[in-house]
Amino acid sequence: MLTVLLLLVLASGLVAITLSTGVQKAFVARSLADQTRAMAIAEAGASEAFAVLAQDIKKLDDPSAFPRKNYAGGSYDATVALAGGTGPLLVVVCTGVYAQAEEYVVLDLHYEPAAVTVTGGEAYDCSIIANQDVKWTGCGEFHGGGKLHTNAKLTQSGSGELDCDCHAVTEIRLNGKSGGIYADVYSPVVCGKTGKITGTIYRQPVDVIELPDINLVPYIQHAIRNGQAYSNGLHVSTGDFHPTGGIAYITGGDLQFSTHGNISGCFITDNGRIKLTSQVNHTKVNDYPAFVSWNRDIEISGGGSYEGLIYAVHGNIKITGGCTVNGQLMTGGTFDKGGCSSIFNYAKSIPIPPDGSGTDQVLALSAWQK
Repeated sequence: MLTVLLLLVLASGLVAITLSTGVQKAFVARSLADQTRAMAIAEAGASEAFAVLAQDIKKLDDPSAFPRKNYAGGSYDATVALAGGTGPLLVVVCTGVYAQAEEYVVLDLHYEPAAVTVTGGEAYDCSIIANQDVKWTGCGEFHGGGKLHTNAKLTQSGSGELDCDCHAVTEIRLNGKSGGIYADVYSPVVCGKTGKITGTIYRQPVDVIELPDINLVPYIQHAIRNGQAYSNGLHVSTGDFHPTGGIAYITGGDLQFSTHGNISGCFITDNGRIKLTSQVNHTKVNDYPAFVSWNRDIEISGGGSYEGLIYAVHGNIKITGGCTVNGQLMTGGTFDKGGCSSIFNYAKSIPIPPDGSGTDQVLALSAWQK
């Protein structure tokens, strides 16, 4: 009897060990399977974030473009950041979750030249181009080639003169004592003091022109490397200003020049205005743009002279001073010109980034880390 009991106890122990081992193996297998699924989900999220950025780099500053999403029984959440220093330009971190497992994928991204022509190339044939209305008032004048184009309406008032072809997608209107347009005009609707137009009036549809989608990352990275990133805005009130490396990046506030000195280079703001309020003399460096505001307005209220591309990507351009611009003016918003003695000389100003590439830039993968 004792022997039988001992055998039963031994058998029970072996069964318990076998069951425990089986349960442990099942748990390990399930955990490994969950981790594999979580990694696959993280990779899917990282790939989607990559695709979003490659299609539209402006999404970099839009957190809503990378929401947490349910996917394949789990979820992923991607974040994107602009890197500093000499490493990758962009970093994507995506977290994949499945059951209790959590895995991460990190993408290092950079830009490299693409074998295509510059996007928005037609815009560079314009001296002035706006995505919204253009108002030409005051007593200033334009001459020097190129054409004025608006994807909305052009209104001319005051005694100012336009000596260039004018194109408007919706309407061209000349009001009151307008100084006249001494060239051809193109728009479905041309009205008002049309006798002030000395060229031919073409009442016909006008195509929308896409504004350039300039990749600012190489410029910003160049400014950071040269110690020319200003985190609390920048106001230059006296003397000359020439940023090391030719590019300055201003964040956390406005950029303002109220000095009467000489300045040179490329100046980029993210969420701050650009205010040019004095008789400053600006010259461009290489083929960098002159002034680029990403989200806010560019205001020129001083005399001054400026050389190169002036571009308010998502803001407006307002000019009230008697400045001279030798280059191009572009805005994703409205263009409002008042004041007197404003002279605009067209000079094609296709920007070439610090890496020396004159072609478009495409987003490319530097490293994929798990």
